Amino acid sequence: MTTPWSRQEPNTDIVVRPISVGDRCAIWDWRNDPVKGVAIPVTSRADYSQHKEWYRRTVDNKRVFFSVGLVETLRIGCVRFDLEVTGVFGVRFFLKPVYCGRGIGSQFLKKSVALLQEHRSVKRVVAIARHVSPSTIAVYTGAGFEVIEDDRILQFEFHCGTL
Repeated sequence: MTTPWSRQEPNTDIVVRPISVGDRCAIWDWRNDPVKGVAIPVTSRADYSQHKEWYRRTVDNKRVFFSVGLVETLRIGCVRFDLEVTGVFGVRFFLKPVYCGRGIGSQFLKKSVALLQEHRSVKRVVAIARHVSPSTIAVYTGAGFEVIEDDRILQFEFHCGTL
């Protein structure tokens, strides 16, 4: 049995699915995690009643698509896609810290993009990284994104048909 603290190998089977009502509590925990990624934007701690309303609006919003990754039955993180313009989605990615550095982030992100393509009409997916680390670059390039450099930021783009 896999536990959150056991070492995951890059070939770990990750299941990716759209979020459901059953994910609401886990995503609330992630929103309030002080070391969270940027997948779940929040400026202050969200109480659960506020979160339930935000969650309902998010699930019902056709411009947003959320996926959740699982290893066996454990949720490992989520990926949020926001429709920017027709066919172009911005992406925010969160992987629970216990799973970072284990070689599974790229697989999770790649499978999430494929799931997005099953549910939406997608031409391109764009990620903007303001705080870039070697692991950030590895996750996005490993998932098939191209690096587009700028003076201030690093942008990653995924063009459909290259998955």
